Amino acid sequence: MAQIFASYRPEMAGYLEREPNAFANPVGQIIAAETGAILDGLCTGTDPRRLCAHLEEILKIRAVQEFSPAESVSFVFLLKDAIRKEIEAELQDPTALAELHEIETLIDQMVLFAFDIFEKWREKVYSLRLNEARAGMVPVAGNQARRRPGSKASLPTPEPAGRQRCNRPERGEG
Repeated sequence: MAQIFASYRPEMAGYLEREPNAFANPVGQIIAAETGAILDGLCTGTDPRRLCAHLEEILKIRAVQEFSPAESVSFVFLLKDAIRKEIEAELQDPTALAELHEIETLIDQMVLFAFDIFEKWREKVYSLRLNEARAGMVPVAGNQARRRPGSKASLPTPEPAGRQRCNRPERGEG
């Protein structure tokens, strides 16, 4: 999991890895739990399609974050390293090598599923953003939203201390 957390900024990666409180660190907890479930499923021969629910929990998060599609699903390939490290001592056995090959083939299939899942969630994110824009909502600092001036039910917007608001004419005004 350290490799998955390493895909985040260094200060965030450390936090995700160290903070055990699920309420303070839901992303880290979801990644840890779902990755563990995927690894368990792979080692017990679970059909990769049945593991998609676990992939989806991780990819929902990564679709909202500004990862590229390749960055978002790359963690699935890291599962190969995790499994190899787990069974490293057994890799001299031809049976273990054959089982490892089967597991790695399942992981390759999961990557394809992961791209589809990621794309579905990224489309939902874009759709929500588009709907917010159509409704007259614009994002502001702190992940809050406010209505555009002139739209129905404008919300008051506090100005930061020391900044004057620009008095631009509303649309349609001269």
